[in-house]
Amino acid sequence: MAGALRPGGSRRLAYLIHRYGEAIRADLADRGWDLARLWRDRRFAFLASVIDQLPRHSRFVAALANDEELAEQTPETKGSVHPPLTEWSPEVERLTGIYDRMGELITAVNNTVAKRPRKPPRPAPRPQTARDRLKVKRRRYKHELLKRRLLQAREEGRPTMAAAPAPADAAHAAVRPRRRKHPAKE
Repeated sequence: MAGALRPGGSRRLAYLIHRYGEAIRADLADRGWDLARLWRDRRFAFLASVIDQLPRHSRFVAALANDEELAEQTPETKGSVHPPLTEWSPEVERLTGIYDRMGELITAVNNTVAKRPRKPPRPAPRPQTARDRLKVKRRRYKHELLKRRLLQAREEGRPTMAAAPAPADAAHAAVRPRRRKHPAKE
């Protein structure tokens, strides 16, 4: 049963239809397909593909979400869950932007009277593409590489910028970088 929701096989399809048949039948009927006819015609691969691609607001996905036995077998997810790109319409994008601005506005209004100002809430999650994941992966790799180099330098007794004393005006330099004079104005 633990592997029942894994991709592949007619056994998986039979299990899903046995366990969530009413929800699947209703979702397919909404889309103009008859579950019994697809089964009789032995369109198993097509049927499995359609079931796997049902949107989050479908009866089948709701039945999965309400299945306590499945919830016990599913590991907890870490971090924010990004919405699927297939459900990210221009309307959802605008509403998400409004949600983010409202959170910032509410925080700004509360901070005008608060003794201790609070940070604005985190933005609502956006879909994550392969390019976004690659950026995060590269950033983590660079971070780990730098960390390894600093640790190696420390072990070898070589000085690093992390060990260098901060200049007297370091706080100012960190906040506001020096401006270059524009060549045309000289």
